[in-house]
Amino acid sequence: MLEHATAAAVAAAASGAHREAAAQYARALRHAGSLPPEERARLFTAHGDEASATGLFEDAIHARAEAAALYRTLGDRLNEGLLLSRLTLPYMRTGRNAEAEAASRTAIEILEALPAGRELGEAYAHQAYARMLARDNAEGVAWGERAVALAERVRDHDTLAYGLCMIGTSRVMAGEIERGVAELLHSLEVAKAHELEHRVYAAYGMLGSGLGEMYELERAERYLLEFIRFAEENELTPWYGVSWLALVDVYRGRWDAAAARVARVLAGPSDPISRISVLIALGRVRARRGDPGAMDALDEALELARPGGHLQRLGHVHAARAEAAWLAGDRERALAEARAVYPLALEKRHLWFAGELAYWQWKAGGLDTAPDWIAEPYRLQLAGDAEGAADAWDRRGCPYETARARAEADAADAAIDALAAFDGLGARAAATLTREALRARGLPVPRGPRPATRSNPAALTAREIEVLRLVADGCRNADVAQKLVLSRRTVDHHVSSILRKLAVRTRGEAAAAAARLGLLQDR
Repeated sequence: MLEHATAAAVAAAASGAHREAAAQYARALRHAGSLPPEERARLFTAHGDEASATGLFEDAIHARAEAAALYRTLGDRLNEGLLLSRLTLPYMRTGRNAEAEAASRTAIEILEALPAGRELGEAYAHQAYARMLARDNAEGVAWGERAVALAERVRDHDTLAYGLCMIGTSRVMAGEIERGVAELLHSLEVAKAHELEHRVYAAYGMLGSGLGEMYELERAERYLLEFIRFAEENELTPWYGVSWLALVDVYRGRWDAAAARVARVLAGPSDPISRISVLIALGRVRARRGDPGAMDALDEALELARPGGHLQRLGHVHAARAEAAWLAGDRERALAEARAVYPLALEKRHLWFAGELAYWQWKAGGLDTAPDWIAEPYRLQLAGDAEGAADAWDRRGCPYETARARAEADAADAAIDALAAFDGLGARAAATLTREALRARGLPVPRGPRPATRSNPAALTAREIEVLRLVADGCRNADVAQKLVLSRRTVDHHVSSILRKLAVRTRGEAAAAAARLGLLQDR
């Protein structure tokens, strides 16, 4: 039985059948009690690698801890240090950050006392991973550079790809987007050249989630789709990519698609980190649509995020909770949520989390100024430049945030156009607040979306259809503005929104798509 299970595990791992390999190694270990400690340690090591690859992180923790303990009894300090360092990732993925840090630091201490080799380089890379997750970006780069230098010296391609990945991700998190992406693509190139599937997987994952966190949404989506495709083709866990793609869908205004991805992750054997992300997506969509249960989803997300203590999760959760409270009319709670991790966001100098948390404090009347380094759309909103902020959001492909900024503009037509955008998205909560604000200003309040707006295939608003028809007639934006008595900037917003909703790049393609969908009829 033992020999058969071990042979089956080795064969499955060699063929890329990681789930089967993990199951067979677990089976072999149930019958391995009589083996010498060194052989059992090797089995635990192999099981830990396959369990980690398939998202069975608790199994990976058990296997690697057992292997490290066995190597310790054997006096094999090299492999003890290596296995301790490899505990970093599964500990982090299950929110056990203190244990991850202790394992990583102990591993480095053990391995630095031995002749430098690939094991020490890998341990440096694991510490870079820990620092990157903590958004200690400068330290993430420094540890990654130590890993890369040692990997190059001993010609270890695996650790080279790993170190480059951590350097690139830390730079992206610091706002050095293009420099970081270049490092990540270098990591991907090394991994592909040497057929290192787990490093290819990691590079795609960091490109997708890192760019998503920095609101580089178009590129994030491309890499997340590559991540999911690669994971599914190679029997690796796809849930982290699916969860982040749900968040990208939320910010790009595709809320039905986001909800479908959320359901997929919540129904699957996802890890806690992936579950946090989809619960944030679910909470955002429910809050924006005015549906019940928004804070229920965000309560669970917060409960899962707290043990790790990382800004990466807590910043995202508390920002979503602040928004949900604001949309529910609870200004005091919105302020409290926004303040909860704002000092940490400032300490880590996180452009987007600091920006959004500052924004909700400002909206709730609890903040006058914010640092000038926060993300551009929030900086412009806090400075009172609502139209400039709307432009910045629109360039990033965020229709809800664009409308939210426009709703804050002084011009009545901007607020009315924002209301139409909210209605088109199904953002009932924001639409209700905008109507209340228009009434308070003594302005006429348009009714909700017309049936034609709700049913047209591209979810265009009535005003967008008017603009589209004039564009199809060959009118320039200035001509459209004159005919509809709108500002040129307002028309620019409408045209950008139309192109995005129709998934086209040019005005000619928009006209063709409109004709195909029957949007030019009834004229």
